[in-house]
Amino acid sequence: MSKDVTTAKVVNQSIQEEGSILKQPKSVWAVFFASIIAFMGLGLVDPILPITIKPTVENDQTFL
Repeated sequence: MSKDVTTAKVVNQSIQEEGSILKQPKSVWAVFFASIIAFMGLGLVDPILPITIKPTVENDQTFL
C-alpha cells in the first residue's frame, strides 16, 4: 500500500513541477512577441515591395 502512495506522490510532484505552458521565462516571451511582430512586418511590407522596386535592367539583359 505504501508503494502506491509513494508512486502517487512522485507522479503528483512531477505534474506540479511541469507547471503551465504559460509559465515561461521572460526570454521565451520576448522571442515569441518578437517573432509575431516580425511576421506582421513582413505582411505589411511584402505587398509594397513590388511598387517600390523600379526595374533598372531591361528584359534583354535579364537572360544571359
